[in-house]
Amino acid sequence: MGVVFAAVLSSAVAGASAGVLLAVASFGNGYRPRTALRYHAVFARRSSTALAIAAVVVAGAGVYAVAHQRIGLALTCAATAFLIALASWLLLVEEDDDYPEETPDEPKWWPDFERQFHDWTRRTRVPAGRV
Repeated sequence: MGVVFAAVLSSAVAGASAGVLLAVASFGNGYRPRTALRYHAVFARRSSTALAIAAVVVAGAGVYAVAHQRIGLALTCAATAFLIALASWLLLVEEDDDYPEETPDEPKWWPDFERQFHDWTRRTRVPAGRV
């Protein structure tokens, strides 16, 4: 029973690591990794790769050690890893709002307005006081 528990638990760890890997790599199509994951992308990629490989090896050893229902345990471990990878990916990505094609063009009058406003703010103004 302990081998089955270790196999399923390590497949959950492998799924979470795979979700982190997918989130780090998901640039484009309107999604990007969350800010903390973008800042630590190299560390996240390396550590989650190492953790995923170790977890897959432990899960594979656990599945191999079981004499009965080996196929059922392998499918359970695969489904667990897939679902946790999907859930962790959904939690670690955000919508990318920086698409240039979605930003509206500025009106034709805007550059002239900015120039006039800039000139107005640079002008010395005399406060209206009591005369």
